[in-house]
Amino acid sequence: MNSLTVCIVEDDLDVCESLAALVTASGLICHTFDSAEALLRCEIGSRCQCLIIDVDLPEMNGIQLLSTLRQQGCTTPAIFYSGRREGRIRAAAELLGNVPFIAKGGPPDEIRDRLHELLGVS
Repeated sequence: MNSLTVCIVEDDLDVCESLAALVTASGLICHTFDSAEALLRCEIGSRCQCLIIDVDLPEMNGIQLLSTLRQQGCTTPAIFYSGRREGRIRAAAELLGNVPFIAKGGPPDEIRDRLHELLGVS
């Protein structure tokens, strides 16, 4: 399982570090990015097996990021992660391929379980 890579796109350093700790504790490789643009500039982003994307990023938001990646042919599974539960986020998640949505502050097991489900690991 340790060759699977997860990319986290989160502008809040504390949240990003918590997510990264959770991912690495699950035996996965983790790369973090503080903006959508940082991920798009890095070739590792196109080679990861799963993305965790904050919806409320500065400049390009998480929905725009995933839309851009999909337009570029990227089919990497993704999870939207946000402190807001707006209908527009859920609607966008459905349009982009039924992307799971996890609310910030929820139980860590929810993130880990969803990652394992998307990656097909136990």
